[in-house]
Amino acid sequence: MRKHPIILLAAVILFPNPSFSQFIDVNEQTLSLVSRSDGTKLTHQLTETVSLQTSEAGSDVGTQLLIPSSAHTSSFTSLLVVLNLGSQTNNVRITAKRPDGSTLGIINTSIPVGGSFRSQDVLGQMGAALGEFGPITVESTNGVSLSAVSEVSSSQGPGGFFPGINTSSAALEVILAEIVDTGNAGGPGTFRTNIGINSVNNTPADVTITALNSSGSLIGSTTRTVPANGLVQINNVLRELLNSAGAVTGQNGYLKFSSNHPIIVWASKIENVTGDPSFQVGIRIDKSVQAWGIGVFKGEINQSNIFIPIPFWISLAGGSIGSVYGLWGGGGDGVGPGGGEYRLVSLSDNLITLSSTVTFGGALTGTTTLQPQDNDTLQYNYSSGTGVTSSGILRRAQ
Repeated sequence: MRKHPIILLAAVILFPNPSFSQFIDVNEQTLSLVSRSDGTKLTHQLTETVSLQTSEAGSDVGTQLLIPSSAHTSSFTSLLVVLNLGSQTNNVRITAKRPDGSTLGIINTSIPVGGSFRSQDVLGQMGAALGEFGPITVESTNGVSLSAVSEVSSSQGPGGFFPGINTSSAALEVILAEIVDTGNAGGPGTFRTNIGINSVNNTPADVTITALNSSGSLIGSTTRTVPANGLVQINNVLRELLNSAGAVTGQNGYLKFSSNHPIIVWASKIENVTGDPSFQVGIRIDKSVQAWGIGVFKGEINQSNIFIPIPFWISLAGGSIGSVYGLWGGGGDGVGPGGGEYRLVSLSDNLITLSSTVTFGGALTGTTTLQPQDNDTLQYNYSSGTGVTSSGILRRAQ
């Protein structure tokens, strides 16, 4: 089984106020912030970051996973298996969506320690009408780790597996490395490729798709808008991008996807005689934000209602829109300590926007933006929405 890179960080930051200290405790799965002044502790899952990532069958674990597509049609059904990987009962909500993002059905279940949930036809179990299809979200409602996989089957037998993909691995820039179009259904020794694009939050995603050949030359492009929490599928994708009017293009190459909101991309390469598919999950390549937007940073900030610099740190672990992205803390020299969580509002290659929540201390909630000066230095800006602002330069902790 392939293991993804894991961030291993540890930092101790002692502020001038001797009655207060904060520290970050990081292991392979969790990151914690502790206020020694009152014992408050925040903990959240680390996400996979800092390098090119792929999502392979069996390799994604988390508390919210996406099955990119499922079906309940006259030709196909989808088996779903969910495993409890935690040390306590896992309360799981399984939600199926239509391509337009509307809810198709929900199953709530509790999985015991070491146990699993299995449905031979999960959409049928939800009461879906014949012909329905779409993505499935598998979420632990009590924050316990799980894994999931779906198998697509037809009357001729199993067709292939869709892995449960951690939604935090959704990205703005993605590639599909193998796309081919050499024949129609029934043509011996030929293949065709269908693709899917999933939006993983409550905002539609505007996506540009470009096709390139082995020389790196552009051979076609198109755009699509993926509904919030929905799915766009494009069959015979090279014919679409090359405007071939449905004719076989005889081309192969790869696809690049650029989106204004995080997406998960996948492909089904189909053997034209047997109809057997092989599934490919997109590789995220928006590594520039991963290079500067992950890690522990510290420094001093100046705040509009306080007349001395404030020691301050942030710890960024990554995440999807709306999820916990990191932690923050500050205080000392007569300034009361405060700390809390960041949730991701938006991100790009040169800007992360976060909403801050307060877990302890007298700080204010508000909006934070981070801009890279280089991979180890961030420009920090904050606004409370009530007139309080702060700013400063934060540097990566060594």
